[in-house]
Amino acid sequence: MQAAHPALIGFDQTFERDFPLIMAVGREPSSDEETVYGLGHYDFRSSPNCGFWNISYGMVAAAIGLKTYDLKRLCVGQRSSPLIYADASPITIKNAVADKATLRAAVPDEAVAGHVAHIFSHEAVIQRVGLVLLSGLKAPGFRRSVAYFQAACDARGIPCVEVPFFYGTNAPKIRDAIDQATSVRIQTIMQSFQAAGHPTAAHPEASHAPHGSSGV
Repeated sequence: MQAAHPALIGFDQTFERDFPLIMAVGREPSSDEETVYGLGHYDFRSSPNCGFWNISYGMVAAAIGLKTYDLKRLCVGQRSSPLIYADASPITIKNAVADKATLRAAVPDEAVAGHVAHIFSHEAVIQRVGLVLLSGLKAPGFRRSVAYFQAACDARGIPCVEVPFFYGTNAPKIRDAIDQATSVRIQTIMQSFQAAGHPTAAHPEASHAPHGSSGV
């Protein structure tokens, strides 16, 4: 059976720690795997030019006066990160596919609902999430996912904010989408990460994922 692309990914030993997290939600994985399920890992060192990771890291790093590189170095040192990633869609679509909208629209509503429910079923991780950022999900094909994410967050009291897609040219628009309350929350989460202790043993459930949230 073909391996699944993880539905929720964290850096190194993030899932074994206890500091609060920010969940950034992208569109869908660009992957050869057909299903999206389970926990896994990402490593920004394997994809140093990934715009989605770089812009999201840069945004949260700025909240505590750091550059993207500084935060990544801190994450490597602490073997963990305040940023975890998920995707809006339960399917994978390679970036090279031209007509993504048709594939997204064809996903059954129950599959979208089940995907979001699966992400939030990882209670040990979700109970640490202090903010969810829905990135680049304004297109009609993603509005079902947005509604399910917002409902899941509302049920748990987690702030959920829509922002433009994490891409370099969108940086000013992303900053404009972050209100004062969200900015303060990001800063608080980042300060907690800075103060976090040393990592523990690796999580047996998590699998490695070479790709993060994507979709264009």
